[in-house]
Amino acid sequence: MTFQNIFLPPGYPSIAQHTFNHFLSPDDFRYKIDSETFTFLTKLDFENARKYKELIEVKSKRNSILTQQRHYRGDIHGKAAWRKRGNLNHPTNTRRYNGVSSSVKKWNNGRIPYILGSDYTPRERAVLARAFQEYQSRTCIRFVPKTESDVDFLYIGKIDGCYSDVGRAGGRQELSLDDGCLHLDTVIHELMHSVGFYHEHERWDRDNYLIILWQNIDRGSEAVDQFGRVDLLESSVYGQKYDYNSIMHYDSLAFSRNGRETLVAREPEMTKVMGSATDFSQTDLAKIRGMYQCVVSFKK
Repeated sequence: MTFQNIFLPPGYPSIAQHTFNHFLSPDDFRYKIDSETFTFLTKLDFENARKYKELIEVKSKRNSILTQQRHYRGDIHGKAAWRKRGNLNHPTNTRRYNGVSSSVKKWNNGRIPYILGSDYTPRERAVLARAFQEYQSRTCIRFVPKTESDVDFLYIGKIDGCYSDVGRAGGRQELSLDDGCLHLDTVIHELMHSVGFYHEHERWDRDNYLIILWQNIDRGSEAVDQFGRVDLLESSVYGQKYDYNSIMHYDSLAFSRNGRETLVAREPEMTKVMGSATDFSQTDLAKIRGMYQCVVSFKK
C-alpha cells in the first residue's frame, strides 16, 4: 500500500480530486487574522511544482543561509527557553533534543495545519507545494489548510530569515521562510524542524562521530548555541544510526569565526559530505516514520 498525497495533480485517486474541487484561486483562500492577510496553497501551486521541477530542484546555499543569519540565531526558534538548561562556559553541557519524544511536541496523527503569508511569488509557492508533496508522499506527515477548529498551527511567512520551532509549540507558531530561503532543500530542512527534529550534529551520541572544534566557533554570539547536545531522557533517535548524509546536518564550516572547520567527522572522508544533502536521507525518512508511527509503505 502506498500513502496517497492529498495534493497530487488531477488523475490521481479520488481523495486528491476531492481536495482539488475546493481549490479555485489564491483569492478564495485569503482571510485575515490580527489584521494580516493569509492564504493557502492551491491546485495551481501543486501543478506548478510538477511543471517547474528542474527549476525547483536547483541546489541552494543552504548552509551559508542558515549559519550566517542575523544575530547568529541559526534556524531554530524559541532558543532562550532551553539555553537556560546549559552553561555556555561549558558548552559540552549544553543540551538539546534530536527528535522529540513527548507526545505534547508531536502533531496529532502527523496532521500539521498551516496558513501562508500572501506575499510569496508563484515560483516560491511552487517550491512550498513541492516540499509538502515530498513529505506527504514519503511519510505520513500531512500539511493541511488550517480550519477554525485548529488551535495549533504553522504560520509560514516572510518574517526574518529562515527558522522554525521544533515540533508542535502550541497556538500559532512561526515558520519563517524569507527571501533567499525558498529553495527545496532549505524548505525540507525547516519543515523537518517543525515536524519535531533538531540538527543531526546535536544528537546525544554525536561525540562518537564528530569532533567539535570549539576554538573556531564564534563564541561572541549565539553561534555556540548551535552546538548543543541531545537530552537523552527527553528525546529519541528512533533506532537510527548517526547520519552524515542527513538533510539536518550542518557543514564543516558552520558558524566559523575564522574560516576554519568547526565540525570534523571522525570518518575523515565524511567531513565533505556533511551539509551537502539536497533531499531527505533514508535515515531522515525512517526517523520521521518512527516518530509518527507511520504504518504504510512509501516511495523512496
